[in-house]
Amino acid sequence: MLADTKPPTCVVTGQPPVDIDMRMMGRAIGNLVSNAIRFSPEGGHVRVCAFREGNEAVLGVGDEGATIPAGAFDKVFEPYSLTGFGRDDSSGIGLYIVKAIVEAHGGKEGAQNPGPVGALFELRLPVSPTS
Repeated sequence: MLADTKPPTCVVTGQPPVDIDMRMMGRAIGNLVSNAIRFSPEGGHVRVCAFREGNEAVLGVGDEGATIPAGAFDKVFEPYSLTGFGRDDSSGIGLYIVKAIVEAHGGKEGAQNPGPVGALFELRLPVSPTS
């Protein structure tokens, strides 16, 4: 996971390393970033990083809000699993939409608490065979 990883310098080439539906993946990333902003305290920071690790492109979004409740990691991407957790303005399906989009791209998603505060969400997508 990303908590112990420092992203390498990004190198932009002529070919994107993953084949994605840009509109749908934009929605997934937008959901993660908007959640991070919504759950971070005023003046807090949201961190986004992306890098290649082996045959996967990794995207991480971290915030400084509340941690994910113990025992919720296996449910956090299920619909309505954290509705009302720390906020009452959530529809409860944002992370479920992220999961559906990422898995439709052959990827996987994960979440963790990197420290005493905050949560870190990670998307891993397969690198295009032409990369």
